[in-house]
Amino acid sequence: VGHGTDAILVDPTLHIEFFKRVFDAHRADTAIVWKDRSFTYEWLLERVTFWETALVQSGIRPREVVALIGDFSPECIAILLSLIGNENIIVP
Repeated sequence: VGHGTDAILVDPTLHIEFFKRVFDAHRADTAIVWKDRSFTYEWLLERVTFWETALVQSGIRPREVVALIGDFSPECIAILLSLIGNENIIVP
């Protein structure tokens, strides 16, 4: 008798929705400090929302492979979160 494991499938977009709820609850708090500048959770939430719309308008479909060329800037973080929420496969 073999001992198998049951796979637990979790919707990856649930994680992003969780983050967005946390960002919303802490809008005025600092989320990121980059190059001596602070970015709030409100800013990050707005940029994630912007990039979610931009992905749709650009024709980037869920689960497509996408190359992300960038640095560790707050804008790239917002793009990365948007791609994760879109279930894209991200190639650095």
